Amino acid sequence: MASGSPNLLKVVSIQRTHNICRERFIAESKDFQVNMLGGSIEDLPLLLKERDSLENESENLRMKINAIQSSSKEYIAEILEEVNVENSVRLRLDVDIQWLGIEFAQMPKIPRY
Repeated sequence: MASGSPNLLKVVSIQRTHNICRERFIAESKDFQVNMLGGSIEDLPLLLKERDSLENESENLRMKINAIQSSSKEYIAEILEEVNVENSVRLRLDVDIQWLGIEFAQMPKIPRY
């Protein structure tokens, strides 16, 4: 057992070193997490509220944009209808004027004295 004893001591020494390194790594990892998340954790509720507020505002703006687009389409449709009616009236007046011109040209001339 004399030869086993130094090997056993080496194994125990390696395990002890390994445990110390693991404990140090865990402690440093926890410190790192605290440092990285320290401000973020405190700000998280505020950031979540702000995100919700921005999402609500975004949805409200989307609804307003849709309403504006819808009313704009209706307004443009009304304008186009008015233009169409006006063009029809003008076309009818042009035809009437041409017809009257033709009738006037065909009327017998009244001599002037």
